[in-house]
Amino acid sequence: MHEQKRVIIDPNSRLENLNEETKNILRENAEKAEMEAQQNEKRVKELKDKISGLLDRRTVVEEELLRANKAITTLKRKEQILEGDVLPGLYVGNYRDSKDSSQLTKHNITHIVAIHDTARRIHSDKHYLCIMASDTPDQNLTQYFSLSNDFIHAARLRDGNVLIHCLAGMSRSVTVAVAYIMSVTTLNYKDALKVVRAGRNVANPNLGFLKQLEEFECTRLIEERRRLKERYPSLALVYKDQEQCALMLNNYEELLQSRSICEANCALGETCPTGLCR
Repeated sequence: MHEQKRVIIDPNSRLENLNEETKNILRENAEKAEMEAQQNEKRVKELKDKISGLLDRRTVVEEELLRANKAITTLKRKEQILEGDVLPGLYVGNYRDSKDSSQLTKHNITHIVAIHDTARRIHSDKHYLCIMASDTPDQNLTQYFSLSNDFIHAARLRDGNVLIHCLAGMSRSVTVAVAYIMSVTTLNYKDALKVVRAGRNVANPNLGFLKQLEEFECTRLIEERRRLKERYPSLALVYKDQEQCALMLNNYEELLQSRSICEANCALGETCPTGLCR
């Protein structure tokens, strides 16, 4: 009988083989991990680029929207300028405007300040303040400023819309409007007049009324502002009026540059380039 050979396996050799296999597996896993890390890094970079692109597009869109909103605001402002709107809920016009029921309805006019030689109530459904006054330099309008301020401000605080009118809508009504704007804002009479002119380009008080506005600013304006604040402590109109005045002053400068408005300081005997001066 043949003797059966015995095979002896060296445990050290098996261990070395296992160590080599483990190394290979670890090496492969490390290579896979590195590849995945590179792929992830690439994906992250692509995502960052996409996000950056979206942010850039968002910025462009926001800028376009801002420009569009400004354009819309300007168009609305121009429409309002043609309609004699000087502050939210405050309009300046002429006698014809005061009789036009369709225009009064369109602008939701609830209160009317009529200031001319034959001022009287025309519409029974409107609240009226009638002031008998002529368009002459020696006519004292300052005496009516507090009365008209109370009438206009109380109406606006109750969400009413006020029309101030004389005959031509140039001198008496404008003077009352300027006095009111001075009294409820921080503007001086020159800037308040610009606000009115931006809304009604024919606004042009006579020299006597301009002098009265200047004297009112120097002698009585501080007291009138204090009086109005005490009588009407509500701040409901303050910020809207400030915003509107800033917009109107900006529009005034644009209209001045385009010669759509005149500062009414043309020399006597000379032809006004805009044809608006008296």
